[in-house]
Amino acid sequence: MRTSHEQWPQAIYRILRAGQIEQVVYVPDAGHSALIELMLEDEAVQATVLTTEEEGVAIACGAWLG
Repeated sequence: MRTSHEQWPQAIYRILRAGQIEQVVYVPDAGHSALIELMLEDEAVQATVLTTEEEGVAIACGAWLG
């Protein structure tokens, strides 16, 4: 359950980790920097920066197939 002081990046991070998400890909984005930082700090998560969003489609498909 979300507490009143929890911000959206922490809430999304908590939900993703509860769902056992261990791989994320992202393009640099100032609006999502707090969530990206949470993922980067978690040693159980493989976070990969992309140069284009299109790369993310290929990586996500490969992760799903694997």
